[in-house]
Amino acid sequence: MRRRWNSSSSKANKSQQENPSGKINERGGMWIYVGWTILGLVGVDIALQYKQELEDDERRQMLAEMQLEADNASINVANWDKTLPTIFTCKILHIDPGLDGTKMLTRGNNGRGGTPVGVNKTIKRGDIVEILEAGVGPSQRYHLCRMREQKSTVGWYPIEYLERLD
Repeated sequence: MRRRWNSSSSKANKSQQENPSGKINERGGMWIYVGWTILGLVGVDIALQYKQELEDDERRQMLAEMQLEADNASINVANWDKTLPTIFTCKILHIDPGLDGTKMLTRGNNGRGGTPVGVNKTIKRGDIVEILEAGVGPSQRYHLCRMREQKSTVGWYPIEYLERLD
């Protein structure tokens, strides 16, 4: 007898021939699991970054409120006599954005009621200042200065950032 070979076979036989041990389905399932895990980790990372950003904004707002309270406190109000005579003059050698204390020459007068707020952008290196009082402030490391052109701008400036002219 002759055997006859048919090109058609049952579906069960085909799936067994293509995937006899089920490895393809297992590997595909593994990659899906890895993909969902990575997606979950990215989602957690985004959520944590968002939470950190909210906390940072809250801290910045709290610091801004504390600075405003300190600026408005009566103990930090500097009421210097702007008509004091000039002792000597100096040239500004260095401008530092960190010089923004409430009694600093570099404070801008653009707050409520002329309250000093932020750094005065008009002060630049090379400006000439009149010294009204020498060796003031913490450890006597500052001079009380007045801008030569802007007589109303008075405040402390570090001695080490000034060069005496006369």
